[in-house]
Amino acid sequence: MAAPPPPAPVGRRWPALIFVVLAALDVAWYVYSAGVFVNPTAGDLLVHLLRVTPGLAAILLPAALIARHPDAWRQIPALLAGAILFAAVQALILVADPLQPLFATITPAAEDLPSIVPSAAVYELIVAFVSAAGLGLFGIGLVQARRFPDRGTAGVALLVPIAAVLSTVFGVVGLSGLDLTGVSVTAGVLIYLATSVVLGIVRVVAWAFLAAVTIRGWRAGEAPLAGWWLAVLGAGLVLLALAMLNVRNLVDVTDAAVDEVYGYIEATAYAAGNLCLLAAVAVGLPAIDRPDEEAPEGTRA
Repeated sequence: MAAPPPPAPVGRRWPALIFVVLAALDVAWYVYSAGVFVNPTAGDLLVHLLRVTPGLAAILLPAALIARHPDAWRQIPALLAGAILFAAVQALILVADPLQPLFATITPAAEDLPSIVPSAAVYELIVAFVSAAGLGLFGIGLVQARRFPDRGTAGVALLVPIAAVLSTVFGVVGLSGLDLTGVSVTAGVLIYLATSVVLGIVRVVAWAFLAAVTIRGWRAGEAPLAGWWLAVLGAGLVLLALAMLNVRNLVDVTDAAVDEVYGYIEATAYAAGNLCLLAAVAVGLPAIDRPDEEAPEGTRA
């Protein structure tokens, strides 16, 4: 087998530092705005950790990709573009709070539903679409980096449509449970209801697509195998967290202790899933810089 290519010069990896700095600033802003160190209990610190982890992992995703594959922008631009878009979602989330007064001015909430601001709901949907675009491009980049044919993954193709159907059902059932007695069904209310359903669908379908892509790569024996396995685990944990969120929105848990434990499990799964995706890239996912090699046993023609 031919020797592996020499490592890329450090100078081509410097853009990764931009995202490292952004991640540090994101953590600093969260610590300041959330008052993390104001008489915190152990439970408070755990909650803060679970909240900041997904965003931190997302921002560091392009940093890890550039550090491992400095030529990703040239070899598989979709991969890097997806990672950057996924990281950019955190900036959109940060500016959401300062924009709330503007949203309330553009589309004032109805008197009988003061918590519903249609333009704010539309903004959340835009954020979800940006996140989905990032995950979609990242998944496409993984597909482009693959070298071996699929092995026994015919059923995986059903993952995305099944996720779409289930998330739609959860969304519709959730809306049917809302008590809108005495509420004027205005255009703003309809926009809010529609965006809430689409929001759930977009999130679940995007992660289901990434899960399907990574399962296929892992089953085909793509390198690095640990990276593909971590990506499968990460997407699976996030889908579990999203499923738990949907169930939680439908089931009214009256026991506060049970609800708290359930919330911790959900948040832990979501944070761990994002960390696994970051770890997958950190260990070399996908292997785009290695020389051609023979297909794994069972995949050769």
